[in-house]
Amino acid sequence: MTETFEKDGEVPLAPDDGLVARNFVIVPMTSADLPAVVELEQQAGLSSRGISGYERELDHPQAVLLVARVNFPNDLAKPLLAGALAGRMIVDEFEINDVAVCSGYRRRGIGESLLRAALKRAQELGARRAFLEARAHHAPALALYRKLNFLELGRRRDYYSNPLEDACVLACELPRL
Repeated sequence: MTETFEKDGEVPLAPDDGLVARNFVIVPMTSADLPAVVELEQQAGLSSRGISGYERELDHPQAVLLVARVNFPNDLAKPLLAGALAGRMIVDEFEINDVAVCSGYRRRGIGESLLRAALKRAQELGARRAFLEARAHHAPALALYRKLNFLELGRRRDYYSNPLEDACVLACELPRL
C-alpha cells in the first residue's frame, strides 16, 4: 500500500481488492466534507466538535485533517466519504483526536492509510511522537495501533461513556525526516 501524502493533491492508494472498496484516496479534509465527517463521528460514537469546530480547525496551521474517499469504477457520482482522521500538532507532539471509518468499509486498509498519512504529515510538521486514546476493549483498533508501533503508556479509568470504559493511552516515536 502506498504511504505517500501530498498537501495539494489526491494520493491514490491500493486497498485490498474487496467487494465494497475498490479504490480510495486519502486527501486533506475540506469544508465540503464537514457534514459527512460529523455524521461519521456520530455513527462511530465519537464526541464531535461539530461543523463550526472543524471549520476553525481547517484554518489552523498545526491541524492534520484527512478524509478517505471511496471511488467506484464506472460511477460518475461523487466519491463517498469512508473515513476521517483529526489531529493536531502541539509543539513537537502529534495528538490524534479521532479516527473513524464507516462500518461497511472497515478492515480494508482505510484506517491504516489514514493513520500512515497523518503520521507522515505530522513528521513533516516536526513531530517526534504521536499520542492517542482508544477504548480498552476495541481490539481491532488496538491491533492496528500496535501494528503501527504504538505502545500503551497507561490507562484512563472510566474515560469513555456510553458505555463506560477505560481508555488506553498509546504513543509511538516518530523518526526525524
